[in-house]
Amino acid sequence: MIEFVKVKAPNYKKTNAKYSKFMSKNLYIDASHPNETRVVLKKDNHIEDYEYESVNNTLIKNNIYLGKVSRIEPSLQAAFVDFGRERHGFLSFNDIQSDYYQLPHSDLEKIKKEEEKVREELSKEGESNENKILEGNDEIKLKDPVEKIEDENKDIKSNEKKFPSKRYKIQEVIKPNQVILVQVLKDERGFKGAALSTFISIAGKYIVLMPNTAKGGGISRKIFNPGDRKKIRKILNEIEIPKEMGIIVRTAGSNKTKNEIDGDLKKPNNNLELH
Repeated sequence: MIEFVKVKAPNYKKTNAKYSKFMSKNLYIDASHPNETRVVLKKDNHIEDYEYESVNNTLIKNNIYLGKVSRIEPSLQAAFVDFGRERHGFLSFNDIQSDYYQLPHSDLEKIKKEEEKVREELSKEGESNENKILEGNDEIKLKDPVEKIEDENKDIKSNEKKFPSKRYKIQEVIKPNQVILVQVLKDERGFKGAALSTFISIAGKYIVLMPNTAKGGGISRKIFNPGDRKKIRKILNEIEIPKEMGIIVRTAGSNKTKNEIDGDLKKPNNNLELH
């Protein structure tokens, strides 16, 4: 018999009724078995996510590994990566950063220019959304890779704009035995290997650092208060964010000072060197 403990999220309706719909979720934890713990995230009558951990199955989600491409699958437009696990991980073409493309320098430069244009468009769109949020005329549309609450359909639509139209196929730019740095997006399930990405995100106390995603500064969509968002935006405009990196301020950073947020940015940055 499964025994679930229900953990309810705080009720935000009194503080901000407009965004209360994001909080109508329940977390159920089953720890009745000594060798296994199961967690279910439920919204209304639908199960949104399910995770389990047993003594024989250690979760590796968000871990970062140095792997090697074991084979390319042109039909899937994906690669399989050996990163030290029994099952090789699955790496979609859309999750491969262009720095890994095995192309002439001139072709890479063209791709970088295309990506820069997309970043500029996203930056302008983000500023426009931020202004609407501060004016109270629109719902928050910013993304936080750690505290995300948007559904999968919205994720797909936003991802379409992230990547410029690809003129290459994966077999033309990625080669077997190529060494690649990956992060686990989804744990192994059944006979499926873990889902991987080369777009790294590192969660700190107050921010999420994206060391190879040049997006500048963003704000968690869970920070509702316009005054807090305005203050954080001012801080992000004042601190120095490396051009090739991006950060997102988490909810824990909503009431922090410029020095605290800047210090959280520099901690992982001091030990990180990207080429």
